Amino acid sequence: MTLLLVAGRKDDADDAIAQALEIYRRFGPELALARCIGIQACVAERRDDFDAARVLHRDALARFRALGDERRVGAVLTNLGATEFLSGNLLEAQRCYAEALEIILRRKDVRDLAIVQGDIAINLIALDDVVGAREAGRAAMGSAISISDPTYVADVVLELACVGARSDRMDAAARLFGYASRQYASAGLPNRMRTFKPAQWLTEWLADRFGAIEFERLTSEGAAWSEKRAIEEAFKV
Repeated sequence: MTLLLVAGRKDDADDAIAQALEIYRRFGPELALARCIGIQACVAERRDDFDAARVLHRDALARFRALGDERRVGAVLTNLGATEFLSGNLLEAQRCYAEALEIILRRKDVRDLAIVQGDIAINLIALDDVVGAREAGRAAMGSAISISDPTYVADVVLELACVGARSDRMDAAARLFGYASRQYASAGLPNRMRTFKPAQWLTEWLADRFGAIEFERLTSEGAAWSEKRAIEEAFKV
């Protein structure tokens, strides 16, 4: 089911989820049912059906809480926060993220920590809290570095590039944008620049600020950076 969702085959995922739900509701186990409901919530979110996604996330959340599965409680709270963010309910998103962060910090799961810290940074940018977004973004970068995954680092580079853009450091934002774009292309993830919210914001903001020639110059400079250089520059914004 998860692989079908990642591949974008939402209709096939629906069929697989429906079959699994029927089995798990009749025979269990409860953990498998809760996980299946969580996947169903993600499918609904991918379809922009945020009302359905919210209900399903909360159902999965209640089941994981009852099972005492703290790791999955933190993950679902992060997903619920993302649904609220996409719905425009930024304060509720922040509440979900804050609760998830508390759990994930206690569990010391660095990968989940990088995700929720990055999501907090994005949400705070949307709330025009540049100082808070910078703090969250720098924390997310620390977590991403410890994972040693270039894609996670590129995500946070873009989040901090947004902080730079909102702080009127547009040249730095453009160079960071160029670095992240090259990393996604190298990882076989070029669509990330079209689907990741910070990339969407930066595409718009940078187009408003720079002409084509200057944009190409700045992004090309960033694309040539090493990861070490990109991280150093991201921490400066």
